[in-house]
Amino acid sequence: MKDRQEVYEEYCRDIGRQRRLGKNAQSGVKTEPKKSDPERDYKTLLREEVTSTRTRWDDFRKKSKKDRRFYSYGRDDRDREKMFKTHLKELGERKSTKLALLMAGKRADAQRAEQDFFELLQEQSNMTSSSVWADVKKSISSDPRYDAVGSSSLRQELFDTYLKKLASSSAVPETPEEAAERKVRERKTKEEASLRERQARVMQEQEKVTQEANKSRAGAGREEGERVFGSLLVDQVRSHDVSLLGTSSSLVTKLMDRSHGMTLYSTSKTTRVSITHLSTHMTKDACSKPTSNI
Repeated sequence: MKDRQEVYEEYCRDIGRQRRLGKNAQSGVKTEPKKSDPERDYKTLLREEVTSTRTRWDDFRKKSKKDRRFYSYGRDDRDREKMFKTHLKELGERKSTKLALLMAGKRADAQRAEQDFFELLQEQSNMTSSSVWADVKKSISSDPRYDAVGSSSLRQELFDTYLKKLASSSAVPETPEEAAERKVRERKTKEEASLRERQARVMQEQEKVTQEANKSRAGAGREEGERVFGSLLVDQVRSHDVSLLGTSSSLVTKLMDRSHGMTLYSTSKTTRVSITHLSTHMTKDACSKPTSNI
């Protein structure tokens, strides 16, 4: 039903055009029939409807399939789609070119604004290499060339660059004697820094060696303490029927006496060694008892 209505409306438009042509002929106005060019009409349709490179062929076809400029071009949809893709490619190239020109124009404007800002600074006769930006800014903020540089941080950077130029242009050239003295000072500073670095490395190595030696002495002390404590257990404890706490405390006292008051063994370690020694005696005593005959 909808297709019939569209055909009828197209028919009415054709009749209206014919009637207008007839009126023009009757009034003596000569009109030459405009020759139809399907390719030109289809390109016009593409320029009107396809303005984004993200447009899809299916969407364009669905929207324009009943337009005379669409179905009059090409033998089938393959020809129309080919022209559609060509149009997308040209559209993308035009946008890229336009963007490149726009960026180039912006860069040129930015460079011109920076140059104008330098000229504004040069016009300040009271400026020196020791001038402060906060003070200079107050005197030039009303000038259009100040606002042309849109970034406040960029203005500060351009000001610092200009101060460096002022300092370099006002500097007095050094004499050969001054240059020689400067080189001597620089060499001496480097040598002192190198010496401090070597001293720091030597101190680190000495601390490392000292720590390793302390660890070795501590290990040797523990081994010696274990040997002495074991000898004391063999000499003093010959039966399992003794008090573990009393035995350990008395042996630790003797161990400290032999080691000149230095604690070479921890309490938990002496307790474990004492238990092991007493367990050995218990096993020996049990094995030495005669077995009763049944």
